[in-house]
Amino acid sequence: MPPLPSAKDADAFARFRRLYHEIDATPVVLVRYTRESYFGCTGKYARVTIDRNLLYRPCRELGGMGKPGRWFRMDSSLAQNTGMRDSCVVLELKCLAEMSDWMREVIERFNLIRTGNCKYATAVWLESLFTGSSATLPTWGIEVLG
Repeated sequence: MPPLPSAKDADAFARFRRLYHEIDATPVVLVRYTRESYFGCTGKYARVTIDRNLLYRPCRELGGMGKPGRWFRMDSSLAQNTGMRDSCVVLELKCLAEMSDWMREVIERFNLIRTGNCKYATAVWLESLFTGSSATLPTWGIEVLG
């Protein structure tokens, strides 16, 4: 394995490997996507991320990240459980406390619905469709949270 970029990254990886072995974890899938990220200009923390081209591929060993393999789409309406024709983008609006006025305006203007989304869980579920394992349908989608 090539050296990690910093001591902080090396420490985080060492903790990951310890936990990995401690709980006897097994890799299932790798997830990748293209992310655009924007920060607000005001003093309050505000961030918008847009994730596109959501893909996964099966991975059965810890060292399998650099190995070739077929990547599968997980940005379809089936994968995202939206009930819409297509759902190819994950938009996240993030703030620490009070929502900025511009965020509220974006939500109202585009009639956005608050939902949960776990890319890894979606990939595991989709892979279970191909392998016949017992993973169940994710419970997020168009359900409004909190």
